[in-house]
Amino acid sequence: MRKNFSLPKGMMDELKSMGIELMVSVWPQIDRYSENFEEMRQKGYLIKAERGVQVAMMDWFPSSIYFDATNPKAREYVWSKCKKNYYDHGI
Repeated sequence: MRKNFSLPKGMMDELKSMGIELMVSVWPQIDRYSENFEEMRQKGYLIKAERGVQVAMMDWFPSSIYFDATNPKAREYVWSKCKKNYYDHGI
């Protein structure tokens, strides 16, 4: 968000003043190229099959892996990212 929108709070306020409300649809996956992927992998927040193979998302997101939403720490981690990058900016 910072790279493309250097003042996200100001942008959110401006859009809101125009009657525009934004929302985000959060899917239970993370792309292997995400800045958060390696940390989530190291902390064991990604789903794995019984043989330890990571479970990829659908065919149209081949580089994405499901995060383990049954793991409370994984849920806390994802919420902290959503809160910081969306909720705290009014999304």
